[in-house]
Amino acid sequence: MTRAPDATHPKAFLPQKGTLSLLAAAGLVLAACGAPAAFSLGSARGGSRIVQPSVAPESRISGAGPVAEHSVTRSTAPAALQADLDQLEEALFTRVNADRAAYGLPPVVFDSQLREIARARAAAQLGQPALSHDDATGPLTFRRLMRDAGVAYRLAGENLARPRAVSGSAEEAVAAAQRALMLSEIHRDNILAPAFDRLAVGAAIDPRGELVFAQVFRAA
Repeated sequence: MTRAPDATHPKAFLPQKGTLSLLAAAGLVLAACGAPAAFSLGSARGGSRIVQPSVAPESRISGAGPVAEHSVTRSTAPAALQADLDQLEEALFTRVNADRAAYGLPPVVFDSQLREIARARAAAQLGQPALSHDDATGPLTFRRLMRDAGVAYRLAGENLARPRAVSGSAEEAVAAAQRALMLSEIHRDNILAPAFDRLAVGAAIDPRGELVFAQVFRAA
């Protein structure tokens, strides 16, 4: 059975002296974004977090779910998706820049500092009933990952996408992922944010064929 796309809505937080104050919170929705029925986006719990550090008035960061060991999931791929995960990541990266170009925006460049974070974020979703931008211990896991990696930022954001029952080629899965993200306003806003100039894409797949993508954007 295939599933229609679903998507998470953003929540925004402003940290004040080590605490988080709620600025705005959009409810979680299950939205059919017009993507292929075999493709699923989103989460049943939590949404994109945008955090603004008090030391930088324009700085924001969106958080993501629990961290998993990505290298395990990168070791093998099912027959339906034989393409190397590196190639899947590159293909999705290329589609992001194609969409930005279509809107007259400059391309983002590959961000090596975010690559392992993006891969960990994708791997963290494997086996989960729904995509999540939160950790089991609380929200804003993505902020912790960036902090632990020593990654500086002015603005950062994350998109998550998960194909379901993909029967076509890996190229079709990548195309479906980006199409669904672009048809979702909150995910499209990240892709087309003029401030973002750096991007890393992470892909994870398990032996059953579950494929997850994470797009992590940054304005350095």
